[in-house]
Amino acid sequence: MTTAYQDRTVVAVTGADDVLTAALTAGTPYDAARRLRELAPRLDLRHARDATVGEGQTVIIATDASGAALALRWFAPGTPTTIHDHGSWGAALLVEGRDRYERFESTGSAAVLDATLWLESGDIVWWHDPPGDVHLQEALDDGALELVLLGSAPTSNRRTFTEADGLGPARPLVDAMCRAYLDRSFASLRPHYHDQVIADACVPSWRFQVRGRDDLERLLDREEFGLDEQRLHSLRAFPTVDGCVVEIEVRFRHGTETRLWRDLHVLRCRDAKVVEHLVYCTGHWDAATIARHGVEANLVRP
Repeated sequence: MTTAYQDRTVVAVTGADDVLTAALTAGTPYDAARRLRELAPRLDLRHARDATVGEGQTVIIATDASGAALALRWFAPGTPTTIHDHGSWGAALLVEGRDRYERFESTGSAAVLDATLWLESGDIVWWHDPPGDVHLQEALDDGALELVLLGSAPTSNRRTFTEADGLGPARPLVDAMCRAYLDRSFASLRPHYHDQVIADACVPSWRFQVRGRDDLERLLDREEFGLDEQRLHSLRAFPTVDGCVVEIEVRFRHGTETRLWRDLHVLRCRDAKVVEHLVYCTGHWDAATIARHGVEANLVRP
């Protein structure tokens, strides 16, 4: 084990060295994350899980001469980490539970939230070398167990950051949009909308419009929030001169497979009320399409 990890408990896990090598040689951080998801089921993590839960900190299950490491970390519910970096590229697989992962862009000692991801067992995230490694995590429900790959030894001057507000006056509206998708209901958005709002939606091969808050509420509650076992997976938001732009990814069950769609919401306000709501939607991607993206899309970030 390298000196960078001598303050951590080491738990021997058969096959962990092979998983670490496979992830390190996979190519990009995204490829490494995919390899973790593919190979993790081969590992018996029970003893390592007991150690990280008992100690409340990361345990190491494999290291490489380069300083890279494979680790297991239990996150107790309701205790978010600081906004921090690792000084290294890396990848992670959520093995158990649910987790909220917030990606930040650093500006000196402060950091601005770039995107929020809600992760469930089997979901992956990945990050690049500094400054692309700044994030915060918080376990949801009963806690979360995460398999973590660090692409190189962590630096001794690991940094923490204070959060800077990147949304300004748009924050209440973005927060309401987030709550609407988490609750699967228009209710949190209703106070922010003009009663004669115009909605204009572009979906694959079609376009349609509605006028009025009541009609929009019925439309969104049926089409956007009404599927069985749907969940918000990611949200990004950007303020504009007269409102904000919100990027959404939703995942849902269809039979035995997981599908998803991605939306771009352009919200234009007047007198602090949304008067125009533009939606650009990808349509539903089935499991085969998602798998094809995984192989061919060469994703740079989650």
